[in-house]
Amino acid sequence: ILSEMGDRFLIATAITNLALAQLAIGDWSGADDSLFRLPHPQLEHDSFLIGVQVLLAGLRGDAESAAALVDRLGELGESDDPQDIAVIATSRAFTAHAQDDRSAALRHALDSIDAFRGSVSFGGDDGRWTWPLAARTAHDLRQFELESDLADMCEELPVAETAPMQRAEVALIRARLASVGHEPDADERFAAAITQLREHSTPYHLAHGLLDHAEHVRSTGSTTGDSADEWIDEACAIADRLLCRPLLERAGHIPSSSIPA
Repeated sequence: ILSEMGDRFLIATAITNLALAQLAIGDWSGADDSLFRLPHPQLEHDSFLIGVQVLLAGLRGDAESAAALVDRLGELGESDDPQDIAVIATSRAFTAHAQDDRSAALRHALDSIDAFRGSVSFGGDDGRWTWPLAARTAHDLRQFELESDLADMCEELPVAETAPMQRAEVALIRARLASVGHEPDADERFAAAITQLREHSTPYHLAHGLLDHAEHVRSTGSTTGDSADEWIDEACAIADRLLCRPLLERAGHIPSSSIPA
């Protein structure tokens, strides 16, 4: 009906909202169909549709496709609209993520966060995906103070301005930092975070949480280390379903056994 009406804005909104919902529930094949397989003759230059296309390509590690799509967002680079700035910064962040350029991914993710804080809801689409990427990338780069600051940023906002999946991610961030600090309750923190991720987050973020916990027990020789294989297997099953190469590669880099006692 919208196609017959020729309302490009409503068509783009319907498709991007559908695709974002499919990404959130783990139906990435459905999102791929919505974004790339259905004909969109009126929308090939729609910035928000392209932004979600970049998000999926970046999440799957398809750096070539993500970079080509970002090039089509060039005209947004001169916009001073906070939402446009957030879209292009988020797109650049996930493209850099696909290219395994962590420094660039973090820089662009922080640019996106700066753009939507106070102007576009922190708990909106960009924030739900870009803020966890910033925190995880900061952790990978061992910028633990920044990672903690990003968790503080979320916790200091009113609950109504954050998404449940972001609050679950805060719990995971605190568990990761507890592991780095060799805090005795790190295992309990991870267990609580995984429960929250199962209830309130996406399969993609749950898989990363499972791998975080597995890395913790394997690196510390924790008594829960026997469960790490199950967590890795579950994360790999999620990655296979999502066709998410970076997740599979990450799982393959986790040591096969706990450190010697």
